[in-house]
Amino acid sequence: MDMISCLNNRIGIAGCDAPSTEAVEASAPGVSPVVPAVEALPILLINDLPGCPLLKIDSLTDDERDTYLEVWNSIANRAIQKFMVLVKAEFNKCFQINDKTVLECLICENSDSFDVPLWYLHGTELMIELTSSDNLNRYTTIDLDKAERLKGEFYAEFQSFLSDAVSSIDTIKSDCITTCLEGNDILRWVYQTPW
Repeated sequence: MDMISCLNNRIGIAGCDAPSTEAVEASAPGVSPVVPAVEALPILLINDLPGCPLLKIDSLTDDERDTYLEVWNSIANRAIQKFMVLVKAEFNKCFQINDKTVLECLICENSDSFDVPLWYLHGTELMIELTSSDNLNRYTTIDLDKAERLKGEFYAEFQSFLSDAVSSIDTIKSDCITTCLEGNDILRWVYQTPW
């Protein structure tokens, strides 16, 4: 699945040369913001998750990724790719969505609801990166057990918040559904009985 632009940079990283919400907040009232599009700025920062300091991400640099920003971009790209698949699976517990465009529209239309699950999935992906790294340093050797534990905790939080986010969406009132339903077989209701 292609990455969808409404998810780009919603989860950011605090550090030198990283985009920051401070650039917009520092603008004087009535003056154009330093960064033109507020939507392009991170909503949540990976560094705010427990156990995710900048030094940990910087420790993952290698011959192919010289800076922590390049490492972070790799992690973020993988997280968004996985997010799209996992969101579709969660939606398909209640609906059968046959159109990628509708799924992307639903995600973008409700992007605020997906910020926290996306944040935890980025944390999960960071811990996967740490536990599979060939780099030898404190974070990839001594703290390996902690990274494994955090990976599980972050993924559990992701699943819980994703379930809540999807169940909170009123698909009947969604513009994504109403504009595409006419004559198309893009959505099928799936009725399930609780166990």
